Amino acid sequence: MFASFDDIARKLTSDQETFAASVEMFSGPPQETSFRNIFHLEDEELNKYGLILVDWMNIQGETRKYLCKLHWLSRAFIQFQDVLSLTLMEVPKDSNDLTEILGRHHCYYEALVYLRSGILSLVNMNANSTITMLRPVCEQFVYSTYWDIIQDEGDITRYNAWLRTKKGKPTFKDAMNKIESELKHRHSVISNRISKIKTGIMQGYKIL
Repeated sequence: MFASFDDIARKLTSDQETFAASVEMFSGPPQETSFRNIFHLEDEELNKYGLILVDWMNIQGETRKYLCKLHWLSRAFIQFQDVLSLTLMEVPKDSNDLTEILGRHHCYYEALVYLRSGILSLVNMNANSTITMLRPVCEQFVYSTYWDIIQDEGDITRYNAWLRTKKGKPTFKDAMNKIESELKHRHSVISNRISKIKTGIMQGYKIL
């Protein structure tokens, strides 16, 4: 087991790599910012189109409106970290596996990786790659919610088994049905709206 956070940091980093985190701090309404800042995009990753679109605030017209909406949506997904539950994983006493210790929200963070790749492809004007990323982004955010519900119900062992073996994951449809049922139980007043959102996600996923 890790004796301290320093042990975890050493496991995560090497002499060649660094472990980084960013925090948004502001007074008043949130301010617009570039995709460069949101996803830590480097110039080396950007082509001639990306170098322009990554700083979308300098663009005018409909393109700016679209990228502005995408920018706020991306930040909303990223900031869900602030409200993720903190249920402890079951970790064997002799474990030295970061997957078991830090994998509580594996699907959520994997979704962010796909989201970053999709945004990078978009600003680089690589439409096919961007469309390809939409399916795993959708899948991982849905499964993140599904496994969160399963763990909150007390079935942490099932999630841990899937995380280690990749076996036992439900179909996308079954995961959506479980999420819909739980949301309707918690928020019965907006049941119709929940059903419509679920239908929209299912239809979009089928197209992808």
